[in-house]
Amino acid sequence: MKEAAIDRATHIEKRIMNPYELRNDFPAFSERHTERLKNGIGNPVIFLDNATTTLKPWSVIDTMVNYYERQCDNHPRHWLYKTDTIDHYNRTRKRVADFISAGNSHEIVLTSGAAEAIDIVATSYGEKFLKEGDEIILSETENPHNNLPWIRLAQRKNLSLHFVKMNSNGILDYDKFNLLINNKTKFIALSYVSEFYGTIHHIRGIISQAHSRSIPVLIDATHAVPRLITDVRELDCDFLVFDGHRMCGPEGIGILFGRQELLEIMDPQHLSDDVLGERIKKSSGSLPIKFETGSFNIVGALGMEAAVEYLMSYGMDKLTFYEQTLTSYALLKLNNVDGIHLLGEAPERSGIITFKFETVDARRVANFLKNEGILVSAGYLNKGRFNEDESINLIVRASLYFYNTVDEINLFIDRLIKAIRHLRRK
Repeated sequence: MKEAAIDRATHIEKRIMNPYELRNDFPAFSERHTERLKNGIGNPVIFLDNATTTLKPWSVIDTMVNYYERQCDNHPRHWLYKTDTIDHYNRTRKRVADFISAGNSHEIVLTSGAAEAIDIVATSYGEKFLKEGDEIILSETENPHNNLPWIRLAQRKNLSLHFVKMNSNGILDYDKFNLLINNKTKFIALSYVSEFYGTIHHIRGIISQAHSRSIPVLIDATHAVPRLITDVRELDCDFLVFDGHRMCGPEGIGILFGRQELLEIMDPQHLSDDVLGERIKKSSGSLPIKFETGSFNIVGALGMEAAVEYLMSYGMDKLTFYEQTLTSYALLKLNNVDGIHLLGEAPERSGIITFKFETVDARRVANFLKNEGILVSAGYLNKGRFNEDESINLIVRASLYFYNTVDEINLFIDRLIKAIRHLRRK
């Protein structure tokens, strides 16, 4: 079994895709950049912090640079350029809608990120439709950007919050969820992929159960859309959010998908002249621009479109299969490392791997790895509500993506063992 897993990971690069050729698409892996980033002892940087952000391909960078060099425009009435800002935005919306199989581009709202997208729903939907005594279900280990808007809303409107825990394997406690949902439950917000355990949750069943009670569901797909084929119609979710920068796109751009019938009855979070203008009163013009007040982030939208096109050019099925196979290989190797305890044993998981240590400090391990040229996350990370066992929070997280390689995993394991041995002697 182990030999088969190793063989599958070692040879998948030839059978499915060659990450070494793909890495030519990224300036971070260019010879010049690699030489510049070498640390003091000559090691090139290995980026294993892809749950925090991802590297950007040339196609995204060139698209954004080209905009600033040749078509810097921030108003739809400017006559100087053939393609105006509205065209840029609509084209990006259409591309994103196709990418996640949304019904139409009116259901795609461009935001500054997943955090703002969630805040729009909490403010525009929650403020209008939730009332005192209503209950919201969240999951306990979410990134605070999902929980905090609902906590604030609950305090303002005297709502009750209930949290679904994860079991020791990093899987949502579905039995607990069944006990929490009731006639007072009026909204559910959960993540698709855990940023802590890497678990891919079976959210389709939760959504079906919620809809049987007419409860809307928001899915935080921050770590799902970059790693999985995501079909909002198949999921049947009411809202779904994600970032651009975790899927090879730029920072400062995110997506809110919302069912058109829900977005239409929600009030805008902020007002602008567009919202107050005559064209916003027409149903065809009100969405999604009523949620996109202020100056357009044109370059962010163009970068987002380029990122989506880049992922689609390789095929999300191939990228997902490669990442998950590489993850299986990394987990197999980590299981043989003395002194660490892997967190989460869900059978379906992404490239996010977390572990804690028996005798050494996680942050010191991460710092040691950094000095060896390997970048990971460490510490308490972003657990919205800490587990009763505080020791579980001080962890190292290595998050893989499709441009990581078997050679990088082998070097990571070698340096991790070196770090543990070195720190044990201190």
